[in-house]
Amino acid sequence: MSNDPLLRKIKRTGLSRATLGAILSFVGIGIALAPLGMAYATNQAAYSWLMIGTLPVGAVVMIIGLVHMIIGVSQTLKIKTPLAETSLDERTRVLKDKSISLVLLVPILALTLPLISFVFGSMIVSAYAGMFTVFAMAAAILAGIGLSIYFAIQSKLKVLQVAIIALSIIFLVGLFFETQAMYLHFVDQLSIGSGS
Repeated sequence: MSNDPLLRKIKRTGLSRATLGAILSFVGIGIALAPLGMAYATNQAAYSWLMIGTLPVGAVVMIIGLVHMIIGVSQTLKIKTPLAETSLDERTRVLKDKSISLVLLVPILALTLPLISFVFGSMIVSAYAGMFTVFAMAAAILAGIGLSIYFAIQSKLKVLQVAIIALSIIFLVGLFFETQAMYLHFVDQLSIGSGS
């Protein structure tokens, strides 16, 4: 194990910040969508009007969480991976932290994909911008999944490899249906806009 306290502090800070960011992002999404859950559970559509207040609050909390996550992931990725000959334990720990921090980022990006693409595609620019946003975010999610699997394989921790691959399969299935639904939404929006 490395005796450098700065390296240990940076490593701990990166993963803990990414974890805090994931928690804040999920809390923000929960706050934003809580009225929908209440409306569905009680079969009272009136609760959905509460989203006028919860959406901005949830969005702010989610954005703060996303910023924490991105900073945490970048801190974790900046840590130089030691060679196996130098310190195998430290190398395994660094690779594990990199893999976990990236896999934490994937569901947050997947959950924010519809919101961001809807804002760009329906509110700010056009349906073409929404399609571009869907594919750009899907590419970022795929890159995160790929790097997470790569670091898990490099760590040589079998339990981590199985967990990351299992989560990645779940994320990929969800991403497929999510991107397909968003793409069809923007195709429909374009056909309505063109009058065909």
